Order: sequence, then structure tokens, then C-alpha cells
Amino acid sequence: METLCTIKRDLEEAAEHLESLAATMNGHFTFLNQRGGHVDGVDVTGHIASLNASVQRLRTVASTIE
Repeated sequence: METLCTIKRDLEEAAEHLESLAATMNGHFTFLNQRGGHVDGVDVTGHIASLNASVQRLRTVASTIE
């Protein structure tokens, strides 16, 4: 049972890390856009969306572990 708890905690920590990464990327993207820097918005926003989708999947899996 302890192994499942460890797996659940690891999934939740990974989700938190990816969520933080997505927020940081979004902040950098916004900053560069406002400064007029060259940013491939589609690519960056796509990566951010993928990270957020991964966060949701990780949390969904973690929520099924008791």
C-alpha cells in the first residue's frame, strides 16, 4: 500500500511541477509579446496547452489511487 501512496504523491508532484512550468512559460511568452520580441506564438501556446493537458491527466490518474 505504501508503494501506491508513493506513486500517487509522485504523480501529484509531477503535476505541480508541470503546472508551474506552464505558468512560467506563459509568463515569458506574455513578456516577450509585450516587448515586441520574436515569438512563435502558436508553438509556445501549443506547448503550454500540452503541459496543461498532461497536468490534468496526471491528476486524474492520481485521484484514482486510494
